[in-house]
Amino acid sequence: MYAICTNMNCNSAPETFVTKFNVNETYLYAKVQWTKNETDLFCIQIFNNDHSWYGSFSYEQAKSFEERLDENRVIYSENIKNALKRNSDMFLYDFKQLEENPHEAQFFWKKKFADSSAVLLHGFVTVKCDVCTVSKDTIIDYLLNENETLQKAIGNLQSKNDTLNSELDECKSEFEKLIDIKDNLETSLYGKFVQLLNSKKRRIKLLEEHIDTMESENS
Repeated sequence: MYAICTNMNCNSAPETFVTKFNVNETYLYAKVQWTKNETDLFCIQIFNNDHSWYGSFSYEQAKSFEERLDENRVIYSENIKNALKRNSDMFLYDFKQLEENPHEAQFFWKKKFADSSAVLLHGFVTVKCDVCTVSKDTIIDYLLNENETLQKAIGNLQSKNDTLNSELDECKSEFEKLIDIKDNLETSLYGKFVQLLNSKKRRIKLLEEHIDTMESENS
């Protein structure tokens, strides 16, 4: 577990994602844990040049922006996630160290208005500089681990898919056999029915001939 969770007590099982931001021609990398625990909506770790920063965004902060932006909790939460995942091109980003305390900084996300150059502050999170700088390699390690996990998941799904395809082939084969049995049974039953029908016809003809003979004798 990295510095955010240690410092911010993010003890839930969060959704984690990594995003790259272009801030004033400088690239920032952020690792976000969407914690949704008792106090925080998310925790974040930002890598800026040779420094790493950690912080969290509380429900109390979220509530103040919800009221200001006239967005309910669900909509505001989804909009933040879209902003932090860069799922929308309607957001701009900024990162500023505090003049009064260079060991703290603020990461902003601002929402653009359609067909306008105006922007509206949608939220910000205050982050602190890690005492021991965490390398960007932690992101690479995380992504490699995620890739390994996904590869295993793909392998398991492929194995299950192969098993299902094999079972499907067996079912198709069994189904074709059942169709053949059904066709043969229908043919056999039809043949027996025809034989029985012909036998009944012959029996009826004999009875009719017998009746005709008896009527002739009686007359």
